[in-house]
Amino acid sequence: MSTSSTELIRRSFRGQAAFRHVSAIAQHHRIQASPGYRAAAKYVSDRLTELGIPNQIHAYPATTHDRFWTAYSFL
Repeated sequence: MSTSSTELIRRSFRGQAAFRHVSAIAQHHRIQASPGYRAAAKYVSDRLTELGIPNQIHAYPATTHDRFWTAYSFL
C-alpha cells in the first residue's frame, strides 16, 4: 500500500522546526539579485542536502539588458 504525499507531510511536519526555518530565511534581505536572496537559497539548499535531498541553486545574469520572459532583469 502506498502512502500519499499529504500523509507523509502530515507525519513528518514539526511546527517548531518550520518556525525556525521561516525565521532563519526571514533574516535575509531577499530582494531579487541581492546577496541576501542567495544566502536564503543557500540556507534552504543546505537543509535539503542534510536530509539527503538532491538540489541545485540556479544563477542567472542580473543586467538591465537581459530579459526573462517579458521582464527585464535587475541590476
